[in-house]
Amino acid sequence: MNNEEVFYFNKGPLNLAHKHGRQAERKLLQQKFDEAVVEHEKAKEYLLEALKLTNVTQAVASLTLQAEYHKKQKEFVLLKKTQHEIRKKVIEHQLMKARQEIMASSSEDNSNEIQKAIFRTMEEADSLLDLLIINKTDVPPPPSVPSPKPSGSKLPKTDQNVIEELHTINIQLKKLIKQLMNELSEKDKQIAGLKSRLKFYEGSNFSTPSDIWESQDSNLDPK
Repeated sequence: MNNEEVFYFNKGPLNLAHKHGRQAERKLLQQKFDEAVVEHEKAKEYLLEALKLTNVTQAVASLTLQAEYHKKQKEFVLLKKTQHEIRKKVIEHQLMKARQEIMASSSEDNSNEIQKAIFRTMEEADSLLDLLIINKTDVPPPPSVPSPKPSGSKLPKTDQNVIEELHTINIQLKKLIKQLMNELSEKDKQIAGLKSRLKFYEGSNFSTPSDIWESQDSNLDPK
């Protein structure tokens, strides 16, 4: 039996090398980097063992190239592992940051209920003021001892003056509160955006392959 016959009759190491090579690819897709490295190492060792079984030039060249491929794949997987760990830390940082921003923004959520309560109070005040205006009587105040008025002092405001000023203040307050509620509405939009970011980061799990992840790292594929 010549060397070529020996090679083809002893395919055990070669088959095992291919088996571990396929397992290495599956482990990489599952992002089990350390296990993928082990599988590539086993594939390389079986290919080196197969080399001992032949002196056929083409077979030796093919096995040598395959062994070199698995050696480079080990390095590639280690690069992937490093990138994965860095990216994971970045995602974790962004996730924590998004949660903190949501917590900070959500701390003002109760302001909406407060503003509604203010509006209700103001509406009640308006109703009372309207009643005062409609039901105002001209009953004279009880007699009192007049006190000397300092020179230059303003005349006291009548009830009607006070009521009119209260109405004016109410209108101003309503405008201010509406403005504040518009600002709160913008804040709600910001919170919605932050929650969307948070959902994205939480959905970026590392237990399944990612097409984006693969495409971003395609420039690292060994040649």
